[in-house]
Formats: sequence, C-alpha cells, structure tokens
Amino acid sequence: MKRQLCRFLAIGVLSTVAYSVLFLVFREAMPAAASNAVALLVTALANTEANRRVTFAVRGSEGRLRDHAATWIDRPSRRSILVPTRSGGAAR
Repeated sequence: MKRQLCRFLAIGVLSTVAYSVLFLVFREAMPAAASNAVALLVTALANTEANRRVTFAVRGSEGRLRDHAATWIDRPSRRSILVPTRSGGAAR
C-alpha cells in the first residue's frame, strides 16, 4: 500500500510538471483558455493511463474506457477548467 501511494504521488507530481510545460508550449500558439484545455486533456489522459499501469498494475485494454471516462464523469471538480479573467485572476 505504501508503494502504491508513493507511485500515485510521483505520477501526480510528474503530471503537474507536464501540464505546466505543455501549457507554456501551447500558450505560444493559442490563447490561454485553449492552452489550458489542451494541456489538461493531454495530462489527464496520460495521468490516468500511468496510474492504471504503474500504480494499480492494470494490464490490457479491459476497463480502459471506463477508467478514462471516470476521470471526467465521476469527478466533476476535475472537469472544471480555469478561465483567465481580464484582471489577471482566474474564474471557474
């Protein structure tokens, strides 16, 4: 269980770093809201797949669609995308 938690946390940290890098790269070519959405989508899919394989040792494609859909359907807070406001802050 401790190893699983460490793997889960490591994947979360790597996903956060990847999101930040992707956002900055995409920000050069598109508006902030679009960059945010694309970076979030890419890293959410990668995060779910990494946790399936590394943290929970799930192999094969059985349940893959269910697991990825759960990221967006079962957890509404993860779906919310921060949209920049004119004042420089962020609104949901």
